[in-house]
Amino acid sequence: MENHLGRLLTKDETVHHKDGNKKNNDINNLELLLFSEHSKLHADKFLKNYVKLKCPWCGKEFEIARNKSFLVKPQKYQCNCYSNSCRGKLYRTIQLNNNLVPENIQKRIDNCLIDVYKKDHHDNKVTGVPLKKFRR
Repeated sequence: MENHLGRLLTKDETVHHKDGNKKNNDINNLELLLFSEHSKLHADKFLKNYVKLKCPWCGKEFEIARNKSFLVKPQKYQCNCYSNSCRGKLYRTIQLNNNLVPENIQKRIDNCLIDVYKKDHHDNKVTGVPLKKFRR
């Protein structure tokens, strides 16, 4: 890129590979960016997906990483509970009901997902970043 420009890059400039392949140094694949612009361009790679849930047993709202939630890890009743104690009480209630989920509990299970969002490494919620569709 420096040869193409005929000058050295400044301290706040960097070269971006449009196709993501660092070995493809074709001039048509390279783009000169400021470090701040380049960081914003790649910021979504460092964001983590989180979900905000409501416990179907106790009603407390909590957040966990999306990959630890029922959206990714299959759960018996398609929900996550706030604690092991809540999960034990929920499962015991269902077990005492001949493994049929009571209607009032099923409504709470259906409404346990509140929000899906991304957070940066400083635990700040990031808005305006499109999330991939999640299965439910």
